[in-house]
Amino acid sequence: MKSSSNCSSTSGDMLTEDLIYEILLRLPVKSLLCFKAVSKYWCSLIRSPSFIKSHLSITRPGDDETLIVVEHHDDLSFSLLHLGCCKIAADLKSPFSEGELPSRDPYVEIVGSANGIVCVSSCDVQFSFLKCTYLWNPATKEKKLIPPHTTPDGKQNYNVPSGIGFDPIDNDFKVVTHNHDAVYSANMNAWRAIPSNSVISSLRISFGVWVDRFLCWTTIRGGFTALDLNKEVFNFFTELPNRFKYGHIAKFNNSIVVINNEDEGYNKRGGEFSLWMLDDVECLSGGGAEASWTPMLTVNVDVRITVLYAQQYFNTGNLLISCGGSWYLYNTDTKENKKLPVSETWGHIFMYKESLVSIAGFKHVECS
Repeated sequence: MKSSSNCSSTSGDMLTEDLIYEILLRLPVKSLLCFKAVSKYWCSLIRSPSFIKSHLSITRPGDDETLIVVEHHDDLSFSLLHLGCCKIAADLKSPFSEGELPSRDPYVEIVGSANGIVCVSSCDVQFSFLKCTYLWNPATKEKKLIPPHTTPDGKQNYNVPSGIGFDPIDNDFKVVTHNHDAVYSANMNAWRAIPSNSVISSLRISFGVWVDRFLCWTTIRGGFTALDLNKEVFNFFTELPNRFKYGHIAKFNNSIVVINNEDEGYNKRGGEFSLWMLDDVECLSGGGAEASWTPMLTVNVDVRITVLYAQQYFNTGNLLISCGGSWYLYNTDTKENKKLPVSETWGHIFMYKESLVSIAGFKHVECS
């Protein structure tokens, strides 16, 4: 603040510019959007790239316990789910306008979330026709339509993308095609081909996990690979730890954790899961450093549910478990499980942290 008019006139009660800045950094996005109207200076400050970056870097209560989900009812609604109380924290305005959902068997898929930006696609329930894909900031209620990807032979790619990540070197959000053969740059608003690699054909059909500047997938043969979002190449491959044949990867403490179930959990009650963490994500850069893994824990999920897989592990000691159309939070210490208040959620659930991040070409989500 350049002027003391924004502060108390009593010198003993006056807030310094630095203190006001620190207070603003710790406020939720909804409050900051309101405070932009206080003055031109506050508006300029809150919209500045340095403030947005600092605001994103601060950890607030509940940051690691908030998920974004979509429930496949008639209205295909989006919600924020808080794991601390296992309750819906907020209902979100859908980024899709009228006519942007297929008229027959509409379906919405969350592709992923990075720095408060969520990638969402609308398609039919068989995933055979992609209607449109958005980059969406639910907190600021802004969105950007991603142009369709066209294959080298001139055909439009109608498949849902396979992942979203953020490249911190170029400050760019990247989205990868279903076939892992092209990457979209939000800065360039264009698609570029990914150099052909023998690993690409063996990737599992799943959504990538973003960590640092890498987007990671497992392979159908028990391997693990990463796309360097800055260089836009696959230049790393390693086997999963402990010779695992199956493994679901997740982001944990800014690294990668492998959650393994040898039997994949199908048609059985409960299941034993092993968790291993990647020691150093820099090995993903492909500079020759070998990947090393540290075992974290082994847990027997002794609950009377048919476990499909464990999708996420949290600092609270909770496993997020998928079971058909339902989701459970299983505490590895107390052995207690809680059914989450979401139903008919066949899509993926992703961790979400709100932010002020904006992307060139953003437009406001229209109110219904």
